[in-house]
Amino acid sequence: MKKTKHHRKPRVLGGNGDKKNISIIPDHLHKAYHLLFGEGNPHRIAFLLNEYYIDPDYIVVVERRGE
Repeated sequence: MKKTKHHRKPRVLGGNGDKKNISIIPDHLHKAYHLLFGEGNPHRIAFLLNEYYIDPDYIVVVERRGE
């Protein structure tokens, strides 16, 4: 199975190549992610999940990690 690097914080949004910002994932999942979410920020992704994809009895909440 082909694997690819996924920038958790997209480069277009200021992400970099640091190890903590890269996930190695199957290529088909990487393509599916970008097809669904583009280069969306976490709030946009949560909105799309809540609006269209998940059980309406649940809600996805995005919260910035404490630094």
